[in-house]
Amino acid sequence: MSNEHYTEEERLLAERAVAAYREARRAMESARHGEGLAVTESAVLTHGGEFLKQMMQQLMSAHSEAQKGGSAADPVRAEKRPRSNTTHPKPS
Repeated sequence: MSNEHYTEEERLLAERAVAAYREARRAMESARHGEGLAVTESAVLTHGGEFLKQMMQQLMSAHSEAQKGGSAADPVRAEKRPRSNTTHPKPS
């Protein structure tokens, strides 16, 4: 696929994907003997996760229908639960 066929958003995502790959590769290459898999996996999860988060934000900000339900950043309140020692009377 030629770069001339990318939209600006696609080009930016491709650059971010390459950057995440390079970071994971650097981590792998600098890992001590016997730790390569663990270090590489950690780097992929860290940098790949950040890449996916950025991609999701870009997609959601570009699509007005995704915002109809309200912001995903709105706080969600948990209902109060009674304390366990006050819910049942103690036997006499």
